[in-house]
Amino acid sequence: MNWINVKDKLPNEGDEVIVYVNGFSTIAEYKGYGDTGWTVLTGIGTIDPFDYCNLKPTHWQPLPKAPE
Repeated sequence: MNWINVKDKLPNEGDEVIVYVNGFSTIAEYKGYGDTGWTVLTGIGTIDPFDYCNLKPTHWQPLPKAPE
């Protein structure tokens, strides 16, 4: 899979994807709202560190398919 620049295309609202921001990657859900609508998904719930730290993902890619 290739990284997609958020300036070129954003995921669909509700999509869970891998995002790249400030030198690291994590799994996030896209909530809409342009480049600020991301929620980080964790094993214990969701957090919004991008809002608190004013960080915005620069790239994203779909999650790989689950193993069979």
